[in-house]
Amino acid sequence: MTYNNENGTIRPRTFSNMELGCLYCPHLTPAMASRRLKEWIIYNPTLVEMLKESGWNPRNRIYTPHQVACIFKILGEP
Repeated sequence: MTYNNENGTIRPRTFSNMELGCLYCPHLTPAMASRRLKEWIIYNPTLVEMLKESGWNPRNRIYTPHQVACIFKILGEP
């Protein structure tokens, strides 16, 4: 499964928390990777604000393409 576009970067699309967590932390189990990503998000007030403006709720398990773009902007691409 590939997420890269022709530029070699990951294109923002709908991702589950676990799927995106595994991209950021491939050395962790999927469950731990998703928890780690959630921690990174929660401890970053700028990112939390950006995500909330796009309709995000901390209980969501799915990120919209816009939310993924916000995560990439703040955390960088995995």
